[in-house]
Amino acid sequence: MDAILQNAVDSLQIGVEDFQSSDSRRVLSAVRNITAGVLLLFKEKLRDLSPAGSNDVLIKQKSKIVKAKDGSIQVIGVGKKTVDVTQIKERLTDLGIKVDWKRVDAIVEVRNEVEHHSTTVSSTRLKELIYDSFVVVSDMIATHLGVEPVQLLGAATWNVILQHAQVYKAHLDECTAELAKITWPDSVHEQIAGYLCCDQCSSELIKPNNPDEEDPPGLQFNCKACGHCAEFSELAEQAVDKCFAGEYHLAIKDGGDPPVDPCFECG
Repeated sequence: MDAILQNAVDSLQIGVEDFQSSDSRRVLSAVRNITAGVLLLFKEKLRDLSPAGSNDVLIKQKSKIVKAKDGSIQVIGVGKKTVDVTQIKERLTDLGIKVDWKRVDAIVEVRNEVEHHSTTVSSTRLKELIYDSFVVVSDMIATHLGVEPVQLLGAATWNVILQHAQVYKAHLDECTAELAKITWPDSVHEQIAGYLCCDQCSSELIKPNNPDEEDPPGLQFNCKACGHCAEFSELAEQAVDKCFAGEYHLAIKDGGDPPVDPCFECG
């Protein structure tokens, strides 16, 4: 087994052990280790796709063009530094490898907060992010690496991942199906709807109590994770922030009008 893949397996196995611990503090360690395992699986795919004799060019941050003995032009990897998260995402996307980047981006963002010893994410949401990563791990190993997950990770680790991934996905699919019943008044509301989450525990497992309601302010949502009930107006501001975060960042960086402004009536 290649060293990158072995490191991925080790990180995932340790992360699952952390996740199962009764010590609540180890959930942060689980986030770190499982995120590392996910990123290493991505690197393994890039290594596997690197042309023979290229010094694993697809996982190296730097490369150079050389002329081979036969006169052909080749691109080879240079140095020891490997690709960062942004480069992983760009290269896998360019190569047509489909990954649920929304899930990956969320757990990487929290991992970065944890690395700086500070996160405002609730323990409920932390566990959901881990469940999300289990879905990504399952798909990456079985679909893109072409290996049976139980053989790669071992039965003890895989059974935990499989159990939680299936249960969480079933709940998420149920909520998604209910959200799909809502008839939004315009495309902006539809766009924002994809970022709705509980304003108490940040869980994505929310479902509308009255999906037939045609006026968004009249919609009410129930959280399957913590049981909290909230109106659309209570969830909308956070959803808008997440939905337009990228555009807002570009507006600050490159200049221009922000994508959203406070309401002149209610703020």
